[in-house]
Amino acid sequence: MTPRSVLGLGGTVDFELTLDEHVLGELVREYDIVAGELSRSRAVESARDAIVVLLAHIDEAVGSERFLADPAVAHELAAKFEHRVTLGGTCTRAALAMHVLGVPSTLHLVSIDDTVRRLLPPGIEWVCSAQSDSLDPHLIIQFAKGFTVEVGDRTITARRADRVIFANDPPHRELRIADELGELSAEADVIVLSSFNVIQDEHVLRDRLATVLRHVQRRPADSILFFEDAAYHRAGFSRVVRDALVERVDVWSMNESEAAEYLGYPLPVDEPSEVADALRSLHAAVPARTLVLHTAGWAAAIGREPSRWRDALVLGTSVAGCRFGRGDSMTAADVVEVLDGPRQKVGLDVAAALNTQHDVVCVAAPAITTPSPTTIGLGDAFVGGMVAALSVGLPAVRSQIETR
Repeated sequence: MTPRSVLGLGGTVDFELTLDEHVLGELVREYDIVAGELSRSRAVESARDAIVVLLAHIDEAVGSERFLADPAVAHELAAKFEHRVTLGGTCTRAALAMHVLGVPSTLHLVSIDDTVRRLLPPGIEWVCSAQSDSLDPHLIIQFAKGFTVEVGDRTITARRADRVIFANDPPHRELRIADELGELSAEADVIVLSSFNVIQDEHVLRDRLATVLRHVQRRPADSILFFEDAAYHRAGFSRVVRDALVERVDVWSMNESEAAEYLGYPLPVDEPSEVADALRSLHAAVPARTLVLHTAGWAAAIGREPSRWRDALVLGTSVAGCRFGRGDSMTAADVVEVLDGPRQKVGLDVAAALNTQHDVVCVAAPAITTPSPTTIGLGDAFVGGMVAALSVGLPAVRSQIETR
C-alpha cells in the first residue's frame, strides 16, 4: 500500500491582500486612526477595527489570527486592496506542499465549494463533513520587513515580515467530523490534527475533541499522530485542547508566537544562551512526548528519541524556507536547491547550543534572500515538509524529486 497521510481538520478559501503603503495610509487618515489606540487585542467588529489591529501587529512585528465579528469586513477590505483567492488552512497548505514533493495525502475538510474544487490539484484526495456548499473566506494580510506607514505623528516600520489572519468561518466554528475519518485513520501512516482554535463554544470543542480521538484510535500502532497548534479565538480554549491531546499525540508542533502564549513572554529565538531554558519551560507547559518548535531561524524537537525527528525538521524548514522565497510558484527542484543551500547564522548558533542537550535536536533554517517574501502559510509548509519526511523518508523524497 502506498503510504498516505491524513491531514485535518479543515481547509479554507483565503483572500490574500497585497498591502500597499499608500492605500493603508489613506485608510489611516480616512478612519482618523491615532497611534495611541493601536492594540493587538482589540475586538474586530469593523473594517476600522481590523486596520487598528493590523497596525498594532506591524508595529510589534508579530503575526496572529483574529476573529471577525462581522464576516462582511473581509469582503469590504478585500475590495480596497489588490488581492488573490487561494486555498488555505494548515491541512490544505500542508497537502499542497506535499503535492509539490510528490507525496500523497488525503484531506479532511469541513467546507467545500466550487473554488476549492477548482483550485485543489488532482492527486490530493479529500472527504468533507459539509452537507452543502459554502464560502466564508479568511482575510490574510502579510507585511514585509521594512514596511512603513505613517500613523498620526508616528512612523511605524515592521522589524520583520509576518501576517495577520482575520476570519469568521461558521463551518470551522462547528468543525463537524466526517464519518470517514475513522476509516482513513485505520490506514494512515501520519495523521495531522489542527483547526480546533476557531471553535467558539466549549461544549462543541469538547465534543469534537472526543469525536476525533475516537476516530484516530483506529490508527496503526506505528503511525504518527501530529498536532499543529494555532492562535485561539477564545482565551483559555488552548488549555482544553492541551489537556485532551497532550498525552495522545506523538508530536505537538507550534511556532514562536504560539509558544509565547504558553510562556507568557516572547521566546528569545535569537539568543542561543537563553533558548534552552525557554524551550524546557515550554515543554513543561506542554508536556507532549515530542514538542516541536519552528521559528524563522531554526526548528527544534524536545522529548523522546530526538534524533528520530532530525530529517523531518530538515525537510520542514527547507519547504518553509522555499515557500518564503518562492511562494506558490515553489517547485520540487526549488526545495532540493534550498535543502542543499546555506543556513541562517542565528539558526546555526542556536542549533549548536541546543544540540548539546541529550533530549533535543535542532536544525537551522535556510538562508533565503528575496525582495518579496511570502509570509502566508510558512508554518503549514513546514508541517507539509515534516509529514512528507515522516511518511516516506527524506532520502525517498529527494530521490523521487531527482529522478522525475
